[in-house]
Amino acid sequence: MRNVLLAILMATMVTACNSRIASVSNSIIVSSLRDGFMLNTTKIYAVDERGTEIPISVPFSDATNAHWSPNRQWVAYETTDQVPQIMIVKLDGTKQFKLTNDTYLRGGEPTWSPDGKYIAAYLEKNDGEYGLYKVNVSCIFEAEDCALDYHFIIKGGGFPSWSPDGKQLAFWNANQIFVISIDNPGEPKRVTPEDTVCLDPEWSPTGDEIAIRCFVPFQGKNIFLVKPDGSNFRNITNSESEDLMPTWSPDGTKIAFISDRAEDLGRPIINVNEGIYSNAVFIMDRDGTKVKRVSPYSNESINWINWVGP
Repeated sequence: MRNVLLAILMATMVTACNSRIASVSNSIIVSSLRDGFMLNTTKIYAVDERGTEIPISVPFSDATNAHWSPNRQWVAYETTDQVPQIMIVKLDGTKQFKLTNDTYLRGGEPTWSPDGKYIAAYLEKNDGEYGLYKVNVSCIFEAEDCALDYHFIIKGGGFPSWSPDGKQLAFWNANQIFVISIDNPGEPKRVTPEDTVCLDPEWSPTGDEIAIRCFVPFQGKNIFLVKPDGSNFRNITNSESEDLMPTWSPDGTKIAFISDRAEDLGRPIINVNEGIYSNAVFIMDRDGTKVKRVSPYSNESINWINWVGP
């Protein structure tokens, strides 16, 4: 009888753990400052496409640019310290690794490769070198302590996003978006027009387009799409609001983004001294139609979002 009870207890624990990990499946992770902005109160939660909040537990509090691994059991994130660090932590809290160290002093914008073996990130070294790196992190899955393997890609740059086949990166540099081969970098290809100011590239899961936040004269700060070869650059939100940080649904049919569009929010001020206004999470079809709000709270300032796959 004791063995039976023990087996039931173990099964319950495993189910609870798996449930917590699975709770982020096909959901939009949201990090925001809500109401208590003066107290720097950060809230991390998840919503589905209907705007229903999903309970989520994460083993960190102050973080930005968090990115879930393809198997949803790990997350890499950038700390909010004065000298930002990159952490890799298992979602059940049992393992933690630091991607930055005495050689790579600071870093940001970590993102997992499609196969989960690598992380691309911006890193600054102690000798003054800085830029995008590909870091082999596969050893963390087997060992408590392991030596991460760092490979330099290109000087400068930031906000890397992997192509679905893992062979290229889209990234930001000097207000433009570029695409570069990872194994044979060479000269990167600029995919945005010279008269734009662009950020937040996000490669679609289908591989055929990159979503970007851009400022174009007389077109505002909107979400644009562009082909990886730089063709068919177009505005898909066409609003007077500030639309930013696009993130694709796992099947590539929808895009979530952050916006302060006044018709939905009234733009209440959260912190007048900092000029921080409320915003919200919206989703739309990939052609820019059927826009709807999915974040359920008012008077919050959203820092980042990430649509996590099934």
